[in-house]
Amino acid sequence: MEVEILDKKRTVVGDGFHFWVKIKSRVNLDNIQQLAKRVKEKSVVEDYKKIQEAYDKSQREIEELKKQLAGAKGEKENKQVEAKITDDERLFEASQWFEKGHQHRLNKEHDSVIEAYTKAIALDPNVEVAYKNRGNAYTVRLRIIIR
Repeated sequence: MEVEILDKKRTVVGDGFHFWVKIKSRVNLDNIQQLAKRVKEKSVVEDYKKIQEAYDKSQREIEELKKQLAGAKGEKENKQVEAKITDDERLFEASQWFEKGHQHRLNKEHDSVIEAYTKAIALDPNVEVAYKNRGNAYTVRLRIIIR
């Protein structure tokens, strides 16, 4: 499955936020058994757990930020909370690129793997496994070229 974000908007509504996201998704069932076998690989499962944990953490932080924004006193405090929200959105986008890297990895699309992990790293340089996975994709691509 591939998910592409076409448009997204975030607005402050009262004491909370309103998020609107327009996506386009594609599901290819041609190689479902082969993909299922690869998903069972330990490293892929562990990486997905890390993605889910990061997503859950982001959701908790957003809820906390909503509370902070509701209780914010003054423009300076509002701007600080909004800056934190922007930072959390950047980290969430990094997680999305990380997940795309996994999808490309499952499909053995090595150039796309490298591109996705590079974008994830640019958005969040602290995701160590993205460096490792990108390095592995470079190694596999090099082996293919040498043949």
